[in-house]
Amino acid sequence: MAIYAATLAVALLTWSFIPLMLIGGPRIYGCWHMLMTGLIPFFVSNFRYLFTAEQKLLINADIRDLTNEMVETARASNFFVLYQSFHDQTIDGGTVSRDANGSGTVNLNDRRHSGQAGSFIVFVYCEDPYYDARFFDGDPDTTPTIQDV
Repeated sequence: MAIYAATLAVALLTWSFIPLMLIGGPRIYGCWHMLMTGLIPFFVSNFRYLFTAEQKLLINADIRDLTNEMVETARASNFFVLYQSFHDQTIDGGTVSRDANGSGTVNLNDRRHSGQAGSFIVFVYCEDPYYDARFFDGDPDTTPTIQDV
C-alpha cells in the first residue's frame, strides 16, 4: 500500500499520469482489457448467431406460408396440370424448355405425365352448377342417368 501512496504522491508532485500508468494502471486497465477482449467478441458472435437464426426462422415461416397456400389452393381445385417449366431455364447444365416436345408452341402434349417431374403447376377450377359430387361417387348403382330434354 505504501508503494501506491508514494506513486500517487509522485504523480501529484510532477503533474504527470505516467507514474500511475506504470505502477497502478496495469491492475486497473488490465481488468478492463480482459473484459473488452473477452466479453465483446462473445456478445458479437452471439448476436450474429441470433440474427442468423432469426433470419432462418423467417425464411422457414415464409416457406411454410407458401406451402400452406399451395395446399389450400390444391384442395379447392378440381384438378391440376403439371408442365416442365414456366420459362426456359438452365438446370444442372442442361436447358429446360417450356416447350417440352419441341413443337414451337406450348400445348397439351407438353403436359407432364404420371411419374414425370415438372416445376410449373396449374390448378384448374371448374364450377358446374349442375354437378353434384354426391351423385358421382364411382358406383354405377348410385350414378344418375343423364336425360336429354
